[in-house]
Amino acid sequence: MDGGRQGVAHRVADHGGNWLESRMCHLGGQFAGILRVEVAQARRDELVNALRTLLFRSEPWEGRVHAKPMTDATPSPSPARR
Repeated sequence: MDGGRQGVAHRVADHGGNWLESRMCHLGGQFAGILRVEVAQARRDELVNALRTLLFRSEPWEGRVHAKPMTDATPSPSPARR
């Protein structure tokens, strides 16, 4: 599944997005993952469409793309502090 993760990562980067966090695992022989990305509002729909195209085109992926705007209650992580 590394190719699938790389495909998602490339699409996020191609749309100027920032991969904030993710959780991925194998369950019952299937790959499962959820991720949170940040992208400019103007590029949001383009990224969502690119991810949907990837997920529905790439076997054996089954996927769903849910896009939700970030609010003040869910700020981006701040850089690591030392």
